[in-house]
Amino acid sequence: MRRITPLSTGVCLLLGLLPPATGGAATTNFYPVADCSVKDDHPSTNYAAEDTLYIDTSPDEMHMYLRFDLSGITGPVTSATLRLYCINSGNAGEIHTSSTTVWDETTPTWYSPLPADGPYVGRIECPFIVGEDTWRDADVTSAVTGDGPVTFVVTPTGSDGVDYRSREHTRAPYLVVVWEDWIAPTCSVSADSTLVCTGDTVGFTASSSDPDGGAILFHEWDFSYDGATFWSEASGATTSRSFSLPGVYTVAVRATDDEYQTCIDTVDVDVVSPPDETPEIPDPGPDGWEPPPETSEGWEPSPDGATDTLDAWDAGLDPWADIPPDNPWSDVSYDTGPETLPEFDGTVDADVHADGLTDTTAADVPGETVIPYDPLADDGSCACAPAN
Repeated sequence: MRRITPLSTGVCLLLGLLPPATGGAATTNFYPVADCSVKDDHPSTNYAAEDTLYIDTSPDEMHMYLRFDLSGITGPVTSATLRLYCINSGNAGEIHTSSTTVWDETTPTWYSPLPADGPYVGRIECPFIVGEDTWRDADVTSAVTGDGPVTFVVTPTGSDGVDYRSREHTRAPYLVVVWEDWIAPTCSVSADSTLVCTGDTVGFTASSSDPDGGAILFHEWDFSYDGATFWSEASGATTSRSFSLPGVYTVAVRATDDEYQTCIDTVDVDVVSPPDETPEIPDPGPDGWEPPPETSEGWEPSPDGATDTLDAWDAGLDPWADIPPDNPWSDVSYDTGPETLPEFDGTVDADVHADGLTDTTAADVPGETVIPYDPLADDGSCACAPAN
């Protein structure tokens, strides 16, 4: 059970359209923790030990004080009644509250009285027609709003004084407080994910119920709740939100029932920046080079920045293997376009390379026909053949 939590402005407007609450009534009797009288004919005397409280104007003026400490009031107060047992009838007494709410009953005297500086609350009467030895009531509802100390100062209205029993007697004064005994709802919140990247949308779901059988009227959401002030940013049992900046966000839901009681539950969402999308580089090859990824056209960048024309990676070969120094193509780049070979020089021999192409004859190697380096060869190597 708890007190009503203030709602946002928009929600307050909605409450004006809601049916009246139907909470059950609770009643508690509170007994004074301090009471006493003071008299002007003995201005330095404290009368806290007596079992009687006095009010009168003549021949001696007397006032009486009562202090109550209220606790356990969990809903709006509907009534508060001060009950005093009258043993000597007379004129009525006027009741005010005092700004001095915490005091010891052995302290007040006529020279050190409690101020009757609070609002007028009501009257306590014990007229002759009622007689003596009877309980008398005074409505003090305006002075009781909930838990906390409250002090009543009773002053006389005439010279025919009235006597009441104090807390030292078996018929001690007491305060009857009636309030709406409302039980707050229970609620919980869950998130689709509690670890997301910036820009991702997260869904939230609230679950709530009212232990005293009432209805849940609405849910509100605060996406950066600080634990103190609730800012209503969305409504409904489900909602979603994306977060543009990294950080830990405390998302709170507040449920309100038909008695205007509330509950709050939270979930933390950790928002991080997206990971770096740098492509993974393969391990270096046997000669220390690092083969770059294949392009969308199927070509592959050479270490010198040119575009290889031979899709040797798919064949498991090294298109950048050392070209033999006596290869007539050693000064020719094969990085010239897809499946492009050097221009044929017109000299043909009987040697045929593994890929079926006719090789050229190297004039600078007497007696031999040089099979030029071909990255598409089955074994990826170069060879020499005897001269015809």
